[in-house]
Amino acid sequence: MAAYNQFRGDKFRLQSYQNYGRALKVLRKTIQDENEVTDDRVLAAVLLLCMYKDISEESWGDPSEHASGLYYLLEKRGVEQLCTSRGFELFLLALLKLQVYAFLHQDTKYNDPGGLVALLGLLDPMMRAMSLMTKTLSLRQNLLECAANLKTDQELAGSARPESQKSSEDADQSTLRACFEALEEFDSWDIDAEPYWKNIFAGRDMSAALGGLATAGAYYDPKTACIIILVRSARLILLLSILEYYDVIRTSCGESDTWRLGDRAAWADCIPILETNIRLTIDDMLYCVPFAMGDRGPDGSPVSGPQDGAAALVVFQPIRLVTYCAYATVEQRRAGQEILNRMKSAIGIRAAMSWEQQAALGSAAPQRPGTQSLVRAMSLLAMRETTTPSPSLY
Repeated sequence: MAAYNQFRGDKFRLQSYQNYGRALKVLRKTIQDENEVTDDRVLAAVLLLCMYKDISEESWGDPSEHASGLYYLLEKRGVEQLCTSRGFELFLLALLKLQVYAFLHQDTKYNDPGGLVALLGLLDPMMRAMSLMTKTLSLRQNLLECAANLKTDQELAGSARPESQKSSEDADQSTLRACFEALEEFDSWDIDAEPYWKNIFAGRDMSAALGGLATAGAYYDPKTACIIILVRSARLILLLSILEYYDVIRTSCGESDTWRLGDRAAWADCIPILETNIRLTIDDMLYCVPFAMGDRGPDGSPVSGPQDGAAALVVFQPIRLVTYCAYATVEQRRAGQEILNRMKSAIGIRAAMSWEQQAALGSAAPQRPGTQSLVRAMSLLAMRETTTPSPSLY
Protein backbone atom coordinates (compact mmCIF):
# COMPACT_ATOMS: atom_id res chain seq x y z
CA MET A 1 0.00 0.00 0.00
CA ALA A 2 2.90 2.38 0.67
CA ALA A 3 4.11 1.65 -2.89
CA TYR A 4 0.63 2.46 -4.21
CA ASN A 5 0.56 5.74 -2.31
CA GLN A 6 3.88 6.80 -3.83
CA PHE A 7 3.75 5.35 -7.37
CA ARG A 8 0.07 4.52 -7.89
CA GLY A 9 -0.84 1.53 -10.01
CA ASP A 10 -3.91 -0.55 -9.22
CA LYS A 11 -1.84 -3.73 -8.99
CA PHE A 12 -0.17 -2.44 -5.81
CA ARG A 13 -3.52 -1.63 -4.23
CA LEU A 14 -5.07 -4.96 -5.22
CA GLN A 15 -2.06 -6.83 -3.88
CA SER A 16 -2.27 -5.01 -0.55
CA TYR A 17 -5.96 -5.96 -0.18
CA GLN A 18 -5.19 -9.58 -1.01
CA ASN A 19 -2.30 -9.71 1.48
CA TYR A 20 -4.46 -8.13 4.19
CA GLY A 21 -7.18 -10.73 3.69
CA ARG A 22 -4.71 -13.63 3.71
CA ALA A 23 -3.04 -12.29 6.86
CA LEU A 24 -6.38 -12.09 8.71
CA LYS A 25 -7.27 -15.64 7.71
CA VAL A 26 -3.94 -17.08 8.87
CA LEU A 27 -3.97 -14.98 12.05
CA ARG A 28 -7.43 -16.17 13.12
CA LYS A 29 -6.31 -19.77 12.75
CA THR A 30 -3.04 -19.20 14.60
CA ILE A 31 -4.63 -17.42 17.58
CA GLN A 32 -6.81 -20.48 18.22
CA ASP A 33 -3.66 -22.57 18.79
CA GLU A 34 -2.54 -22.29 22.41
CA ASN A 35 0.99 -23.26 21.42
CA GLU A 36 1.39 -20.46 18.88
CA VAL A 37 -0.73 -17.59 20.23
CA THR A 38 2.12 -16.20 22.35
CA ASP A 39 4.68 -16.32 19.54
CA ASP A 40 6.35 -12.97 18.76
CA ARG A 41 5.32 -13.32 15.13
CA VAL A 42 1.63 -13.29 16.07
CA LEU A 43 1.90 -10.01 17.97
CA ALA A 44 4.03 -8.52 15.18
CA ALA A 45 1.37 -9.51 12.64
CA VAL A 46 -1.40 -7.79 14.60
CA LEU A 47 0.75 -4.66 14.90
CA LEU A 48 1.24 -4.61 11.12
CA LEU A 49 -2.52 -4.91 10.62
CA CYS A 50 -3.01 -1.96 12.98
CA MET A 51 -0.62 0.10 10.87
CA TYR A 52 -2.49 -0.66 7.66
CA LYS A 53 -4.90 2.22 8.21
CA ASP A 54 -2.02 4.61 8.96
CA ILE A 55 -0.57 3.84 5.55
CA SER A 56 -3.72 3.42 3.49
CA GLU A 57 -6.36 5.56 5.25
CA GLU A 58 -8.79 2.80 4.31
CA SER A 59 -11.31 1.60 6.87
CA TRP A 60 -9.37 -1.64 7.23
CA GLY A 61 -6.67 -1.65 9.84
CA ASP A 62 -8.36 0.84 12.14
CA PRO A 63 -6.85 0.35 15.63
CA SER A 64 -10.39 0.04 17.00
CA GLU A 65 -10.68 -3.22 15.06
CA HIS A 66 -7.61 -4.69 16.75
CA ALA A 67 -7.43 -3.02 20.19
CA SER A 68 -9.18 -5.89 21.95
CA GLY A 69 -6.95 -8.39 20.12
CA LEU A 70 -3.78 -6.57 21.11
CA TYR A 71 -4.96 -6.38 24.71
CA TYR A 72 -5.74 -10.10 24.72
CA LEU A 73 -2.33 -11.03 23.29
CA LEU A 74 -0.40 -8.86 25.75
CA GLU A 75 -2.27 -10.36 28.68
CA LYS A 76 -1.83 -13.88 27.31
CA ARG A 77 1.92 -13.40 26.82
CA GLY A 78 2.33 -12.24 30.42
CA VAL A 79 5.50 -11.00 32.05
CA GLU A 80 7.62 -13.53 30.13
CA GLN A 81 7.37 -11.37 26.99
CA LEU A 82 9.56 -8.76 28.66
CA CYS A 83 12.47 -11.18 29.14
CA THR A 84 13.82 -10.73 25.60
CA SER A 85 14.72 -7.51 23.80
CA ARG A 86 12.41 -8.34 20.89
CA GLY A 87 9.52 -9.19 23.20
CA PHE A 88 10.06 -5.99 25.15
CA GLU A 89 10.06 -3.85 22.00
CA LEU A 90 6.93 -5.56 20.68
CA PHE A 91 5.23 -4.95 24.02
CA LEU A 92 6.09 -1.24 23.89
CA LEU A 93 4.87 -0.90 20.29
CA ALA A 94 1.61 -2.70 21.10
CA LEU A 95 1.10 -0.61 24.22
CA LEU A 96 1.67 2.54 22.18
CA LYS A 97 -1.05 1.48 19.74
CA LEU A 98 -3.44 0.88 22.64
CA GLN A 99 -2.63 4.32 24.05
CA VAL A 100 -3.28 5.99 20.69
CA TYR A 101 -6.58 4.14 20.57
CA ALA A 102 -7.39 5.30 24.12
CA PHE A 103 -6.68 8.95 23.24
CA LEU A 104 -8.53 9.02 19.91
CA HIS A 105 -11.55 7.05 21.15
CA GLN A 106 -11.53 8.23 24.79
CA ASP A 107 -11.67 4.62 25.91
CA THR A 108 -9.14 3.60 28.56
CA LYS A 109 -10.25 0.02 29.19
CA TYR A 110 -7.25 -1.33 27.23
CA ASN A 111 -4.73 0.98 28.90
CA ASP A 112 -2.74 -1.52 30.99
CA PRO A 113 -2.84 -5.16 29.88
CA GLY A 114 -2.49 -7.43 32.87
CA GLY A 115 -1.46 -4.53 35.09
CA LEU A 116 2.10 -4.99 33.79
CA VAL A 117 2.74 -1.29 33.21
CA ALA A 118 1.71 -0.20 36.71
CA LEU A 119 3.68 -3.04 38.31
CA LEU A 120 6.92 -2.71 36.36
CA GLY A 121 6.76 1.08 36.34
CA LEU A 122 7.93 0.93 39.95
CA LEU A 123 11.09 -0.94 38.94
CA ASP A 124 12.21 0.23 35.52
CA PRO A 125 12.49 3.85 34.23
CA MET A 126 11.46 2.78 30.72
CA MET A 127 8.30 1.16 32.04
CA ARG A 128 7.82 4.13 34.34
CA ALA A 129 7.62 6.32 31.24
CA MET A 130 4.96 4.05 29.78
CA SER A 131 3.17 4.10 33.14
CA LEU A 132 3.11 7.90 33.04
CA MET A 133 1.63 7.78 29.56
CA THR A 134 -1.05 5.36 30.76
CA LYS A 135 -1.76 7.52 33.81
CA THR A 136 -2.07 10.61 31.61
CA LEU A 137 -4.82 9.05 29.53
CA SER A 138 -6.73 8.01 32.65
CA LEU A 139 -6.39 11.51 34.13
CA ARG A 140 -7.56 13.02 30.86
CA GLN A 141 -10.65 10.83 30.98
CA ASN A 142 -11.28 11.88 34.59
CA LEU A 143 -10.97 15.57 33.68
CA LEU A 144 -13.45 15.15 30.85
CA GLU A 145 -15.88 13.59 33.33
CA CYS A 146 -15.31 16.49 35.75
CA ALA A 147 -16.09 18.96 32.96
CA ALA A 148 -19.27 17.06 32.08
CA ASN A 149 -20.32 17.01 35.75
CA LEU A 150 -19.75 20.76 35.99
CA LYS A 151 -22.13 21.37 33.13
CA THR A 152 -24.68 19.02 34.65
CA ASP A 153 -24.46 20.74 38.04
CA GLN A 154 -25.05 24.12 36.42
CA GLU A 155 -28.07 22.84 34.53
CA LEU A 156 -29.49 21.51 37.83
CA ALA A 157 -28.36 24.47 39.91
CA GLY A 158 -31.80 25.10 41.32
CA SER A 159 -32.59 21.50 42.21
CA ALA A 160 -29.18 19.94 42.99
CA ARG A 161 -28.52 18.94 46.57
CA PRO A 162 -25.64 20.79 48.29
CA GLU A 163 -23.98 17.51 49.31
CA SER A 164 -24.05 16.34 45.68
CA GLN A 165 -22.39 19.54 44.48
CA LYS A 166 -19.81 19.29 47.26
CA SER A 167 -19.02 15.72 46.20
CA SER A 168 -18.47 16.83 42.60
CA GLU A 169 -16.17 19.65 43.68
CA ASP A 170 -14.14 17.25 45.83
CA ALA A 171 -13.78 14.90 42.87
CA ASP A 172 -12.61 17.79 40.68
CA GLN A 173 -10.10 18.86 43.33
CA SER A 174 -8.71 15.34 43.66
CA THR A 175 -8.39 14.88 39.91
CA LEU A 176 -6.72 18.22 39.34
CA ARG A 177 -4.27 17.59 42.18
CA ALA A 178 -3.39 14.24 40.59
CA CYS A 179 -2.76 16.01 37.27
CA PHE A 180 -0.25 18.42 38.77
CA GLU A 181 1.40 15.58 40.68
CA ALA A 182 1.76 13.74 37.38
CA LEU A 183 3.48 16.79 35.88
CA GLU A 184 5.96 16.61 38.76
CA GLU A 185 6.45 12.92 37.98
CA PHE A 186 7.36 13.84 34.41
CA ASP A 187 9.99 16.24 35.78
CA SER A 188 11.35 13.50 38.05
CA TRP A 189 11.53 11.09 35.11
CA ASP A 190 13.55 13.65 33.15
CA ILE A 191 16.09 13.70 35.97
CA ASP A 192 16.23 9.93 36.45
CA ALA A 193 16.39 9.07 32.74
CA GLU A 194 19.88 10.47 32.08
CA PRO A 195 21.88 8.16 34.45
CA TYR A 196 19.66 5.19 33.51
CA TRP A 197 20.40 5.62 29.81
CA LYS A 198 24.14 5.92 30.39
CA ASN A 199 24.20 2.80 32.58
CA ILE A 200 21.96 0.58 30.45
CA PHE A 201 22.53 1.74 26.88
CA ALA A 202 26.21 2.21 26.13
CA GLY A 203 26.86 5.14 23.83
CA ARG A 204 23.29 6.44 23.98
CA ASP A 205 22.85 9.88 25.50
CA MET A 206 19.73 11.18 27.24
CA SER A 207 19.63 14.75 28.50
CA ALA A 208 15.93 15.20 28.96
CA ALA A 209 15.39 18.46 30.88
CA LEU A 210 12.23 20.11 29.57
CA GLY A 211 13.01 22.68 26.89
CA GLY A 212 16.75 22.03 27.06
CA LEU A 213 17.24 19.57 24.22
CA ALA A 214 17.77 22.06 21.42
CA THR A 215 19.91 24.27 23.67
CA ALA A 216 22.19 21.37 24.56
CA GLY A 217 22.53 20.42 20.89
CA ALA A 218 23.03 16.75 21.77
CA TYR A 219 22.78 13.81 19.37
CA TYR A 220 20.13 11.15 20.08
CA ASP A 221 20.02 7.74 18.46
CA PRO A 222 16.71 6.98 16.68
CA LYS A 223 15.24 4.81 19.45
CA THR A 224 16.03 7.32 22.19
CA ALA A 225 14.63 10.15 20.06
CA CYS A 226 11.38 8.22 19.55
CA ILE A 227 11.08 7.61 23.29
CA ILE A 228 11.59 11.30 24.08
CA ILE A 229 8.93 12.27 21.54
CA LEU A 230 6.45 9.79 23.02
CA VAL A 231 7.08 10.85 26.62
CA ARG A 232 6.83 14.52 25.66
CA SER A 233 3.59 13.84 23.78
CA ALA A 234 2.10 12.36 26.97
CA ARG A 235 3.10 15.50 28.87
CA LEU A 236 1.54 17.57 26.08
CA ILE A 237 -1.73 15.65 26.35
CA LEU A 238 -1.81 16.20 30.11
CA LEU A 239 -1.13 19.93 29.79
CA LEU A 240 -3.79 20.27 27.09
CA SER A 241 -6.28 18.35 29.23
CA ILE A 242 -5.79 20.73 32.15
CA LEU A 243 -6.26 23.71 29.83
CA GLU A 244 -9.37 22.14 28.33
CA TYR A 245 -10.79 21.79 31.84
CA TYR A 246 -9.90 25.43 32.51
CA ASP A 247 -11.67 26.39 29.29
CA VAL A 248 -14.85 24.72 30.58
CA ILE A 249 -14.57 26.55 33.92
CA ARG A 250 -13.95 29.88 32.22
CA THR A 251 -16.88 29.42 29.85
CA SER A 252 -19.26 28.15 32.52
CA CYS A 253 -18.42 30.50 35.39
CA GLY A 254 -18.07 33.65 33.30
CA GLU A 255 -17.14 36.76 35.27
CA SER A 256 -17.90 35.27 38.68
CA ASP A 257 -15.10 35.57 41.25
CA THR A 258 -16.03 32.20 42.75
CA TRP A 259 -15.08 29.41 40.39
CA ARG A 260 -15.51 25.66 40.62
CA LEU A 261 -11.94 25.31 41.91
CA GLY A 262 -9.91 28.20 43.24
CA ASP A 263 -10.57 31.63 41.81
CA ARG A 264 -9.92 33.63 38.69
CA ALA A 265 -6.69 35.15 40.02
CA ALA A 266 -5.16 31.77 40.91
CA TRP A 267 -5.94 30.35 37.48
CA ALA A 268 -4.66 33.53 35.82
CA ASP A 269 -1.26 32.97 37.44
CA CYS A 270 -1.17 29.29 36.47
CA ILE A 271 -2.31 29.38 32.84
CA PRO A 272 0.73 31.24 31.36
CA ILE A 273 3.04 28.70 33.01
CA LEU A 274 1.11 25.80 31.49
CA GLU A 275 1.13 27.44 28.06
CA THR A 276 4.89 28.01 28.28
CA ASN A 277 5.37 24.37 29.23
CA ILE A 278 3.36 23.32 26.20
CA ARG A 279 5.65 25.27 23.86
CA LEU A 280 8.79 23.92 25.53
CA THR A 281 7.39 20.40 25.22
CA ILE A 282 6.73 20.90 21.51
CA ASP A 283 10.22 22.34 20.99
CA ASP A 284 11.71 19.13 22.41
CA MET A 285 9.49 16.95 20.23
CA LEU A 286 10.35 18.80 17.03
CA TYR A 287 14.06 18.80 17.86
CA CYS A 288 14.07 15.00 18.18
CA VAL A 289 12.23 14.22 14.93
CA PRO A 290 15.30 14.43 12.61
CA PHE A 291 17.17 12.02 14.90
CA ALA A 292 14.21 9.63 15.07
CA MET A 293 13.92 9.64 11.27
CA GLY A 294 17.66 9.14 10.76
CA ASP A 295 18.11 12.56 9.13
CA ARG A 296 20.97 13.58 11.44
CA GLY A 297 24.27 11.88 12.18
CA PRO A 298 26.21 11.81 15.47
CA ASP A 299 27.94 15.06 14.55
CA GLY A 300 24.61 16.77 13.86
CA SER A 301 25.17 16.99 10.11
CA PRO A 302 22.45 15.93 7.64
CA VAL A 303 22.49 12.29 6.52
CA SER A 304 21.42 11.39 3.00
CA GLY A 305 19.49 8.23 2.42
CA PRO A 306 15.99 6.76 2.88
CA GLN A 307 13.99 7.92 5.86
CA ASP A 308 13.07 5.52 8.64
CA GLY A 309 9.49 4.48 7.91
CA ALA A 310 9.22 2.49 11.15
CA ALA A 311 10.09 5.57 13.21
CA ALA A 312 7.60 7.64 11.22
CA LEU A 313 4.81 5.20 12.09
CA VAL A 314 5.74 5.55 15.77
CA VAL A 315 5.88 9.34 16.00
CA PHE A 316 3.48 10.70 13.39
CA GLN A 317 0.50 10.79 15.79
CA PRO A 318 2.37 12.99 18.33
CA ILE A 319 3.37 15.31 15.48
CA ARG A 320 -0.25 15.47 14.33
CA LEU A 321 -1.12 16.61 17.84
CA VAL A 322 1.42 19.43 17.52
CA THR A 323 -0.20 20.72 14.33
CA TYR A 324 -3.55 20.76 16.06
CA CYS A 325 -2.39 22.39 19.30
CA ALA A 326 -4.01 25.79 19.68
CA TYR A 327 -1.30 26.87 22.14
CA ALA A 328 1.63 26.12 19.81
CA THR A 329 3.33 28.95 18.00
CA VAL A 330 2.81 29.49 14.28
CA GLU A 331 6.37 28.29 13.64
CA GLN A 332 5.83 25.10 15.64
CA ARG A 333 2.65 24.18 13.79
CA ARG A 334 4.31 24.95 10.48
CA ALA A 335 7.31 22.77 11.35
CA GLY A 336 4.99 19.94 12.38
CA GLN A 337 3.09 20.26 9.12
CA GLU A 338 6.30 20.07 7.09
CA ILE A 339 7.30 16.89 8.94
CA LEU A 340 3.93 15.30 8.20
CA ASN A 341 4.15 16.30 4.54
CA ARG A 342 7.50 14.54 4.26
CA MET A 343 6.15 11.42 5.96
CA LYS A 344 3.28 11.36 3.53
CA SER A 345 5.19 12.05 0.32
CA ALA A 346 8.51 10.28 0.98
CA ILE A 347 7.34 7.28 3.01
CA GLY A 348 3.74 6.87 1.89
CA ILE A 349 1.92 7.33 5.22
CA ARG A 350 -1.34 8.83 4.00
CA ALA A 351 -2.64 9.39 7.54
CA ALA A 352 0.27 11.78 8.20
CA MET A 353 -1.79 14.93 7.85
CA SER A 354 -2.99 17.50 10.33
CA TRP A 355 -6.60 17.70 11.41
CA GLU A 356 -6.69 21.08 9.67
CA GLN A 357 -5.85 19.38 6.37
CA GLN A 358 -8.50 16.77 6.98
CA ALA A 359 -11.05 19.52 7.56
CA ALA A 360 -10.02 21.16 4.27
CA LEU A 361 -10.60 17.83 2.51
CA GLY A 362 -14.08 17.62 3.97
CA SER A 363 -13.19 15.24 6.80
CA ALA A 364 -14.30 17.04 9.93
CA ALA A 365 -12.02 17.60 12.90
CA PRO A 366 -12.88 15.40 15.88
CA GLN A 367 -15.87 16.69 17.83
CA ARG A 368 -15.86 14.35 20.81
CA PRO A 369 -16.11 15.89 24.28
CA GLY A 370 -12.70 17.14 25.31
CA THR A 371 -11.70 18.29 21.86
CA GLN A 372 -14.42 20.88 21.32
CA SER A 373 -12.56 23.69 23.09
CA LEU A 374 -9.52 23.07 20.92
CA VAL A 375 -11.67 22.97 17.80
CA ARG A 376 -13.06 26.38 18.75
CA ALA A 377 -9.56 27.70 19.38
CA MET A 378 -8.27 26.40 16.05
CA SER A 379 -11.11 28.17 14.23
CA LEU A 380 -9.78 31.47 15.58
CA LEU A 381 -6.17 30.91 14.55
CA ALA A 382 -6.33 32.39 11.08
CA MET A 383 -8.11 35.53 12.27
CA ARG A 384 -5.84 36.09 15.28
CA GLU A 385 -2.63 35.47 13.36
CA THR A 386 -3.53 38.14 10.83
CA THR A 387 -4.42 40.73 13.45
CA THR A 388 -1.57 40.35 15.95
CA PRO A 389 2.22 40.11 15.61
CA SER A 390 2.40 37.51 18.40
CA PRO A 391 3.25 34.01 17.12
CA SER A 392 1.19 32.32 19.81
CA LEU A 393 -2.55 32.03 20.23
CA TYR A 394 -2.69 33.60 23.68
